[in-house]
Amino acid sequence: MTPPSPTPTPALPAPADARRTHRRTAGGAAAAVLAALLLAAPGAPALAAAPAPASADAHDAAHAHESSDAHEQAVRASMEGPDVDAPGADVLAPAALAAAPVPRPVRSYSGSPEALAKYVAQVSCDPVERPGTVAFRDLLDRTYGANAGGITRNCNSGVTEHSDGRAYDWMLDANRAADAEKAATMIQWLVGPDAQGVTAGNARRLGVMYIIWDRKIWGSYNGVWKAYNGSSPHRDHVHFSLSWDGAMGRTSFWTGATLQGHDYGPCRLYAGEPVPKYSGRNTSPCPTPGTRPAVAPVSPITAKWGALGGESGVLGRATTAEQSTPAPREGRYRHFAGGSLYDSPTTEASLVRGTIRDHWAGMGFERSPLGFPTTDEARTPDGKGAYSHFQGGSVYSTAATGAHDVRGGIRDRWAAMGWERSVLGYPTSDETRTPDGRGAYSHFQGGSIYATDATGSHDVRGAIRSRWASLGWERGALGYPTSDVLKTSTGLVSHFQGGSIRWVTATRTTVVELD
Repeated sequence: MTPPSPTPTPALPAPADARRTHRRTAGGAAAAVLAALLLAAPGAPALAAAPAPASADAHDAAHAHESSDAHEQAVRASMEGPDVDAPGADVLAPAALAAAPVPRPVRSYSGSPEALAKYVAQVSCDPVERPGTVAFRDLLDRTYGANAGGITRNCNSGVTEHSDGRAYDWMLDANRAADAEKAATMIQWLVGPDAQGVTAGNARRLGVMYIIWDRKIWGSYNGVWKAYNGSSPHRDHVHFSLSWDGAMGRTSFWTGATLQGHDYGPCRLYAGEPVPKYSGRNTSPCPTPGTRPAVAPVSPITAKWGALGGESGVLGRATTAEQSTPAPREGRYRHFAGGSLYDSPTTEASLVRGTIRDHWAGMGFERSPLGFPTTDEARTPDGKGAYSHFQGGSVYSTAATGAHDVRGGIRDRWAAMGWERSVLGYPTSDETRTPDGRGAYSHFQGGSIYATDATGSHDVRGAIRSRWASLGWERGALGYPTSDVLKTSTGLVSHFQGGSIRWVTATRTTVVELD
């Protein structure tokens, strides 16, 4: 398909009445096919004086009951229907018709008129008054008197060229002789022989696509009259739909030069989707709309990266493609300039960065005892550190202590005490196995937590911890702690497998009691 290209619109005649350059435009019939024309016949009365123009409210009322979807169906159905006589055959005698006023050319031209307009239905919602449609309206006003007809309608009425600015409703009453005479004269001038004897020559030079009037429709695509069975019989207005070239004022009636080819307007690329607004002349027929290719679902990692600001966020640009984690851990990851995102079937995509990521990487990433992250890195409430939780524990980091993992029963005890807000503060070591292999410990700013399967997890602090350390930690006679630090009437006490250590506040000394 040839891409639409901007085509200069020629200067058109000024509006017939400057007061009408911003006029009310509610509009008429729907869709896409060429409409009904009036011919004249013998035995009709002479052309009567023009009545007062119809009001804009009358134009709105004319369409209050009309379904544009039904109109389009009627237009399309008429293409296959039998030919009928032209409407209004009893309106004007040939002599009266010959003497009736008709539009005057605005440019001199010679040569053949344009080819009959092809049927191009409205597909885009863009109710803008097009320059050629406005000029056509004003041509009628100059010839037959001001009229309250409309060009545009909203896009909630089904398919109608009013919704892209290519249609005009000329408000006439088929029951009034004067109006019927106007319609007969104008339609015969359009679809009958022009000054050079070319049938429908003026319709071709103006880009008229179809006309509907008094239950009949004439279309440039077949050049004959058909019955029109839409919900509106079009006895209160004549509907004109124009080609895109006609609506844009490019045809020879306005320019004096015959225009080659056809403008097919904007195209629908995918079925059921909106169509772009008109942007320029398109000389290639629109292809049949296809089905939009399925869009691959966005991975949780890509979605999370976007939620964090993409390349402008904390992670910055990607440094690797998204990849699967090594077996047996099932998951996905992607590294970025500012950290990593990890995702697994049982965890959400989570951000790991800085010293916490470095510590986790040193442990073996998701293959370590920590497993996959379960939260993004976050600041601690006191603002002094950061943490990330993992399937198998947590990593806490501060500038003073570095990054350290806390796991299992030790982490549970620390959490119960209040995390870093407790008397223990931040961890200063990773969880470590004791030399005898029976337990594990983590040191903190304010003490330690030791854990074994037999004794559970217990904190040891202050002078009690110092005295226990001097006795050889868990390798001494006291063994592992069996209680947390407890308050007594004289101070504090911690119980161990082999005894107790008491802190006496009055004397500020420790007392060891062996079992």
